[in-house]
Amino acid sequence: MVMVGSYGGACRRKLCDAELPRPAREQEGGIKPTIPDRRHPHRWHEEVYATSRAPIFVTIVAKKDCALVPDLAPVVTTVLQERAARFGIVLRAYCVMPDHVHVVCSVASEESDFPAFVTMFKSEVSRRAHCLGHSEFGWSRSYWDRHARKEDDVGRMIEYVLANPVRKGLCDRWEAWPWSELLRDSLDAR
Repeated sequence: MVMVGSYGGACRRKLCDAELPRPAREQEGGIKPTIPDRRHPHRWHEEVYATSRAPIFVTIVAKKDCALVPDLAPVVTTVLQERAARFGIVLRAYCVMPDHVHVVCSVASEESDFPAFVTMFKSEVSRRAHCLGHSEFGWSRSYWDRHARKEDDVGRMIEYVLANPVRKGLCDRWEAWPWSELLRDSLDAR
């Protein structure tokens, strides 16, 4: 069996040998263990990301010494909304912090492409940042994601995202933080 899950072991999914690609199972007449993908060892399999309306909590971190707030925050929010619409992602809430972005979202349909959404979001923000003179800006190599297990988790995810600037002492109320948003219908979708 192969274990795949997110960092910290919070979410794990076991895959039986029947789900592994045929060449990985049958090499030279016997079953051999497969080598995990070291590029993204915490990534779920594609079918997990294609589960329609399943809430996903995502954290995308900027590289060290790369600030998002205040100069790049408007770029981040604009690109986030543009790319979500393009890749079929439903945004529920987001918050741009000084060095990272939190997003609660879900895929709109099985045709939605969540990994491509994150990749293209990071790429486009970087491109626009460089055009604005932030030549050193970049993102960390990967991102962290967590899927809601129960309906109650969605509310906690949204509350965590929106309360993040308050916890960090950047404002007194989440509504006062200009780069966070609770999108309409988010609470109804829970």
